[in-house]
Amino acid sequence: METTFELVKEGKLWDFPGGIHPPIRKEVSTAHPIKRFPLPDHLYLPLKQHIGRGGRLLVAVGDSVKKGQQLTTGEQGALPIHAPTSGKVEAITDYPSAHPSALPEPTLVMRPDGDEAWVTKTPIDNPLQQPAKRLIQHIADAGIAGLGGAGFPAARKLSGAPEEIEFLIINGAECEPYISCDDMLMREHAREIALGIELLVHILRPKLVLVGIEDDKQQAITAITEATSTLNVEVRAIPTKYPSGGEKQLVQLLTGREVPSDGLPYDAGVVMHNVGTTFAIKRAIYDGEPLLERVVTVTGDAVGQPGNYWAHFGTPVRHLLEQANYQSKHGRRIIMGGPMMGFTLPHANIPLVKISNCILAPSENELPLAGKEMPCIRCGQCADACPASLLPQQLFWYSSHHELEKAREYKLFDCIECGACAYVCPSEIPLVHYYRKAKSELRQHDADALKSEKARIRFEARNERLEQEKLAREAKHREAVAKRQAAVAGRQGAQDAVAAALARVKSKQTTEVADAKASVDAQGNLVPDNQQAIDAREQRKAQAAQRRAEKVAQSSQKDSSATTDAAHSADNTKTTVAAAVARAKAKAEARKEAQDNKEVASNNEVVDNARTANEAMDAKKAAVAAAVARAKAKAEAKKSNDAAQIAEADSTQNTATAATIEDSDAAKAAKKAAVAAAVARAKAKAEAKKQAQYTADEPSNSDVKQDEPDSKQAAIAAAVAKAKAKALARQEAQKNQQAASSEQATDDSPGDK
Repeated sequence: METTFELVKEGKLWDFPGGIHPPIRKEVSTAHPIKRFPLPDHLYLPLKQHIGRGGRLLVAVGDSVKKGQQLTTGEQGALPIHAPTSGKVEAITDYPSAHPSALPEPTLVMRPDGDEAWVTKTPIDNPLQQPAKRLIQHIADAGIAGLGGAGFPAARKLSGAPEEIEFLIINGAECEPYISCDDMLMREHAREIALGIELLVHILRPKLVLVGIEDDKQQAITAITEATSTLNVEVRAIPTKYPSGGEKQLVQLLTGREVPSDGLPYDAGVVMHNVGTTFAIKRAIYDGEPLLERVVTVTGDAVGQPGNYWAHFGTPVRHLLEQANYQSKHGRRIIMGGPMMGFTLPHANIPLVKISNCILAPSENELPLAGKEMPCIRCGQCADACPASLLPQQLFWYSSHHELEKAREYKLFDCIECGACAYVCPSEIPLVHYYRKAKSELRQHDADALKSEKARIRFEARNERLEQEKLAREAKHREAVAKRQAAVAGRQGAQDAVAAALARVKSKQTTEVADAKASVDAQGNLVPDNQQAIDAREQRKAQAAQRRAEKVAQSSQKDSSATTDAAHSADNTKTTVAAAVARAKAKAEARKEAQDNKEVASNNEVVDNARTANEAMDAKKAAVAAAVARAKAKAEAKKSNDAAQIAEADSTQNTATAATIEDSDAAKAAKKAAVAAAVARAKAKAEAKKQAQYTADEPSNSDVKQDEPDSKQAAIAAAVAKAKAKALARQEAQKNQQAASSEQATDDSPGDK
């Protein structure tokens, strides 16, 4: 059984599904050889004229450039553009693009000077002896893109090819109606095309070279067959059927192999280039000329001189139509491309670019405008015509209803936008328009998804980095904790010593507290040692009383010297001295009693403030009673008119005064005793609080409860002592009053007068 390669070599052809047979209308533009248009006043050069990214500008406004000079860089897959002629850069601005939307894009505007002064050309000598990489780089520097319509960089297609290629196919089918630029190029420049094929064979080393040309181009077939007779090239005349010039369709026609969905011809062992691209490669390597111009078909019933013309890139479409004698009254539309895959320009100032192969200006009768779009009737003619074996009606449904993922599932991107489905549609639905729009939206969606994915990857990388930093911090923290624990363990001996010292101190404090408590229990309430202060106060009081007594005695002596004799004065002095002695005895007895009361009161813990107030009131009552007694004595003295009565009154007054002083001293002694008792109780209370703090952790409070009856008994004893002191003081006062009364009676007796 013969292999595919053997069948191909024998000349076998295959077919592809679908396809249509529209009117060709190529003869209109092939009647004359290729002509050259004169230069326009201005050239408008878009900075990107291929698939991929644009380059960086190398010139500025006002610069003068030469023909063939590089205007942009070719970095990272970008193709450079070159000056189509010599002239001056006038502007770099946004200008309508060669696209159905005519959206503005960065464009370099230059004015030709007409000199056609070339930059130094750089051809490669003996290119067939040079390595393939050098040739590929030279092709890239020449800015050569696919001239068949896609605009894919030719150098990238060559460098990306696998090492083993079975077939190199040169596409000369040119299947779309009206377009004849490749046909005329093969007729007139077959030898240059053959040299280009030879260069591609040197670069790719294919097993077989195939040139596919539709069978309605007999002159081109003859010219290429003669030009390649010395090469291992097979020229194949393929049936005229649209779209036989499609990349996948031509591969299937010539090799019987199908390019996989979403795949490339590489997957079928094929590399394909257009005849125009092959001619440009020959020019770049052999002649050193970059891609500056191309053959463009200008045709249509509205064109007075249809034909094929050499046109510089950047030439406005209006200039081409004017040179071809465009009859604007006969046509209202200008189409860039063919009637099947081309698009209507919004105006005639759009510039010519590398993928512009045809300018069609049809009359209204030649290509009538599309009628009103009607609903799909599900006739299925579009599916029969589709060369990619798709379901155009389903793609239309999903595209028009924005179900883009469904459209993707139905292989939307396998559509080559040939327009065969729209051509046969009885409802005149612009199907290709919907497909292009859906593809654009999906590409934008994919670009956004790619950005989101990159952002997600960056976010996850950031989170991972933060997590690693967190783990590192935790590990560092654990290490520090371990070091601290080790240091603490090393200092454990010192800490044990400190703990032992603290235990000893606490034990000592507990022992001292217990000893103090035992001492208190054994000795009872402690008596404060303030005897010296008390003796000093008593001494001062005695001195004061003595001074007062002396003053009273002096006053009495002065008064009695005027009315009585010396004997009576001496008797009064004796009486006064006797009373004073009696009072001193009573005062000493009271001081002794107060001292006893003080010793009893010092053991009390709590004394009622109300009792102290009552005691103060009792002292005040004693003083009041003494004052009343003095008042009565004075009243009795006033009743007597002689000097004896006066002296007696004075004596009585002295006696009362002494009694009052004595009573006051007794009250003061009682008050002092109370104050001393209160001080002692306060000290005892403070000592009790201190003892409570030391014994707060003890399980039982029985000792405190046991001291409460003792405190009450001490208070009662103090009160009894105070009562006894008051009674004794009262009795002493009564005795003094009786002694004074007896003295007065003695003085009033008849014997004394």
